[in-house]
Amino acid sequence: IDPSGQKRFLFNPPLYPLLLNHGMIGASPWDIFLSIAILSSLVIGASALALYRMAARVGSLTWPALSAVLLALLALASGLVGSSGRPEILASLWVALGILVFLHGNRRHDWILFGFLGGLMLSTHLVSGILALLVLGALFAARYQPREPLARFSGAALVELLTFTAVVSLGPFGVWETVRGAVINASQVSSGYAEQFSNLFTPSQFLHYYFLSPATPFYGLVVLLVFVSSVFFYRRYRVRIVSPFLFKLAAVGLVLAVGSILYSVGHVFYLVAFAPLLFL
Repeated sequence: IDPSGQKRFLFNPPLYPLLLNHGMIGASPWDIFLSIAILSSLVIGASALALYRMAARVGSLTWPALSAVLLALLALASGLVGSSGRPEILASLWVALGILVFLHGNRRHDWILFGFLGGLMLSTHLVSGILALLVLGALFAARYQPREPLARFSGAALVELLTFTAVVSLGPFGVWETVRGAVINASQVSSGYAEQFSNLFTPSQFLHYYFLSPATPFYGLVVLLVFVSSVFFYRRYRVRIVSPFLFKLAAVGLVLAVGSILYSVGHVFYLVAFAPLLFL
């Protein structure tokens, strides 16, 4: 991955290790795990607030609704435990904050905050940042007339790119080196997993990897339920979508991207980054 042969950390953008480093008191493994635990607690807290606000927005806070929020948090926490060393933990914090921006942000200027959070996400995990843009495109298309979502999406993408450039510049390596290393790593991992999991879709392998894996328990079921519920809600509320063509374009891109990750790469743990949204 590192063409200089110095084995520099170019697998992912640098924001996750940078934040862990600045959050550590000492340099022992205990300090590392404490820093990760604090970050995971922030993810749980932000996600709990987002889930609670969404439940309150949909209807009265009955015991069934609160129970659903609690179960969603438990499921989210289980994914955090299995991915404690991966940058998706930090990426899920940006997703939870993005949900809060959606719920409480000023619609006139929310594209700036979405772009800023997207830039932080891109600085944490390159694939997650790209998927976040597709989600944002679908959101803008559902809310605004055709010209406005394009303008907002372009503005948010520009803010995301500027934020990514600024954050990566704070790291020890250059922007181009970081992007190149992340792309090479993704390519190598994809080809390696494609070969390793060539028999993935046998019944036993499929059941274990997508439903029983300790790192991502039942995420296969979650993805299936999200897909089914998305079709249901689309059919029910499609008349409210302001720009149907742009919405379908973003949705198709998102389905193809997630499908490629799940089928060709087998990276179910990529979905941990979007756990607050998946369990919403």
